[in-house]
Parts: sequence; structure tokens; C-alpha cells
Amino acid sequence: MQMMQMMQNQNQNQMMQQGMGGMGGMGQMSLPAGQGGVLKFFGQKGFGYITPDDGSEDVFFHLDAVLNGSEFDMIPGSRVKYEMGLDRSASRTKAVKVLLEQDGSGQKVMGQMKQASPMEVEQFLIMNPVEPHAQEKFRGMAPNLQKLVIDRGSLEGSRDYTAAFIGRMVQTERQAKGQGKGQMMNQMMMGFM
Repeated sequence: MQMMQMMQNQNQNQMMQQGMGGMGGMGQMSLPAGQGGVLKFFGQKGFGYITPDDGSEDVFFHLDAVLNGSEFDMIPGSRVKYEMGLDRSASRTKAVKVLLEQDGSGQKVMGQMKQASPMEVEQFLIMNPVEPHAQEKFRGMAPNLQKLVIDRGSLEGSRDYTAAFIGRMVQTERQAKGQGKGQMMNQMMMGFM
């Protein structure tokens, strides 16, 4: 079991070094790597922040820097490894390569996902007022998919809460059926191992 974990860590480190074509050539200078957890992710804007394990300042990252996941995987608390870089155009540091840590098989298992409780569903709907047909669609979703929708955060800042909410539900359902970008990226990354 330890040997398998060591091989997985070695493969993850190789992916971080390869970075799907060497992202360091885009006006960025590589700095040391780190580990941490996703603090917050703004799905509609495509960026978020990582809280490093070493207690240093939160790290900015863009969804394009994520090597093996999608916006659905950027749930607060998700464990990641990342490589820092200096974005010369913006004169700031950020994570230029982000790798989600997976379970031992390298896959996320739907049966192991957390499920939303009925109370969480109702609280989310109270805090994010949407039209009745969207509420009913949400209440009819599987609890593990409801949890994914809720974990993406508030709809605050959306021009049309209902449209944003329906889009979020449709994307989550596609992701669960294996039709989402994240599933394709995971399959691509598994080919690199």
C-alpha cells in the first residue's frame, strides 16, 4: 500500500514538472511548490485562492492552471499541490500549476461523495432566491449532486440568479454523467501517468 502511495506521489510530481506543455513559458518564472487546501473559488470568474499548509499568505490561482480537474472540483477544503510562479505582466505571484490530490486509485468515486441534507438544500434556496421551477429541479436532484451545486457557493453577483442556478445544475449533471470538461481532463491526465 505504501509503495502504491509512493508511486502515486512520484507520478503527481512528474505531472507538476511536465505541466502539460510547460506553462512556465507564458511570461512566468517558476518558484517553489507547496501544498494546501482550496479556500474559495469563484466559478463564474474562473479563479480562486489556496490556503497553504505552511501558514503563509493565501495563493491566487486561475482555473487554467488546474491540471487535473474542473471548476466542480474546486470545493473549499479540496487538497491540492501547486507550483508558484511570478506573473511578470501583473507583478505578483500566483499558482501556475495546480494538481488536485485524488484518492488512491486516482479517481473520484461518486459513492464516496458527501450528500446535501434537506436542511442544507432549503437554506441554500433561502439564501439564493430563484424561481419556483428551478427550486423544484434542484430538490429533485440526487443529494450528492445537490452538495456539488451548494459547494460552488453563493449565486451572489449573478445578473440572473435563476439562469446561473440552472446552468450550474446542468453542468453538475453533465459532470456526473462523464460529459464534463473535468472528466475529459482527468482521462487525459491519467494517460500521462
